[in-house]
Amino acid sequence: MPLDTNLIESAYAAATQSTLDVWQDHADAGAVCSYPDDTAKLCVTSGCLFAQTGALADLHAGLTALAEVDARLDVVPASSMHFTFLAVSWGLFDAPSQAPAADELWAHFAAHVTDVRFVISRLRIVPLKNALILAGIPDPFTFGARQALAQVLLESRWQAHIEARYKGYSIPPLFWHTTLARANTEFAPLGLRDLFWAYRTRTFDDLRLGRPLLMLANYNWTRRFVYSR
Repeated sequence: MPLDTNLIESAYAAATQSTLDVWQDHADAGAVCSYPDDTAKLCVTSGCLFAQTGALADLHAGLTALAEVDARLDVVPASSMHFTFLAVSWGLFDAPSQAPAADELWAHFAAHVTDVRFVISRLRIVPLKNALILAGIPDPFTFGARQALAQVLLESRWQAHIEARYKGYSIPPLFWHTTLARANTEFAPLGLRDLFWAYRTRTFDDLRLGRPLLMLANYNWTRRFVYSR
């Protein structure tokens, strides 16, 4: 499938409007929910760490300050801010030694991702009912590489893992995003909503991330182990 930027843009706009409708119907954060028990477990994934600059650095500082006074918020630390290229499994493993052998995965990754420089532009924040994500548009080469990698993994021993990871979504998914902050409430607290409105129209710097890394990482990449050969 070729890159269709209008399709991706429309998906982000639809997600934003859907969330705003939910927020309008639910003025408060609702019930507190428990965070998952498996936040330390490792998934097989790929992507790049990046440093925040410009408006994104300002937004992250605002989120961090908000989390200091609202324990319901979980903000990805600056040192583990990342953009996922393609996730391959859910968090299933307590240690790298428990993960399946990665020889086949390495071969597919090398064949399709070695020359990728992972460029994401036209970044914007997109609200979810209890989270904020940073989403953007890939360059055609990045888009094509992820499509090819996902297709070959669907024909490999990793098929069950990637199908479980993206159950209910297209493989690979339409969104190109990273989670900035999430709340353990049914709906976003007012402070999180206020930051969305404050930064909704801000311009964020393009991300030129370099070659994606293949790794084991937990949900927010604070615990990570890069596969190496």
